[in-house]
Amino acid sequence: MKILEKIRAHFTFIYSFTLSAFNIFAIIILASSFSLARVLPTRFGWEMGLIENMQVGILLIGALIALSFCPQRIRHAGNAIAGAFALMIGRELSWGRDFLTPTKVTEMGPQFPAMKEAFAWWPILYLAIGLACVAILHGFWHDFRHENFKKINIPVWSFVLITISVIMQHIGEHGQIPWLTHPQCQTVEEFAEFVVYLELVDLTVYYGFAELALNFKTAHEDKLVHGHKS
Repeated sequence: MKILEKIRAHFTFIYSFTLSAFNIFAIIILASSFSLARVLPTRFGWEMGLIENMQVGILLIGALIALSFCPQRIRHAGNAIAGAFALMIGRELSWGRDFLTPTKVTEMGPQFPAMKEAFAWWPILYLAIGLACVAILHGFWHDFRHENFKKINIPVWSFVLITISVIMQHIGEHGQIPWLTHPQCQTVEEFAEFVVYLELVDLTVYYGFAELALNFKTAHEDKLVHGHKS
């Protein structure tokens, strides 16, 4: 309880229940994913399938948004977010293994060689990933100043949808949807993963564009004040 009291004393949380266009799109995808999994070809949920390619696309958009629209006062954090999106793209592509010839193809999709078998230089790749993680953490730490976080806006729907999507990913990955086959469950899992990435981009847009709008409003008000004084 004392910890919560200290947090409340230093930070102000503002909760927003407004549905964004991203949220509405995410709800439609989650609600329809079970039906889509029954009618779409199962290969859509495979590695390098349509849905995974959509995931890579939305992550790339998120990285570009973080680089282009991050507020100047937290520029290092914006670069860190872009780096995190880049790492997620690498993970989705299995760090390049998805471009290799699969060792076999099952009903769950193609299977690719293990990292140690695929690349002789795999220790260098792991080292690069580790260094990238350190750089990302440094970017967040560099801009983690109290004045930047006195008021923290919380878009509630985004976090609710991320939570629901993570649960759907879990049950889809383990084939725990009774009315679907395991390959169809995998399609649901990929749709849910896409929604997680979509909402991460939504959060990037929310915090980036909200700051731009605030700065524009402040500049406009200052201009009006100075205009009246003159």
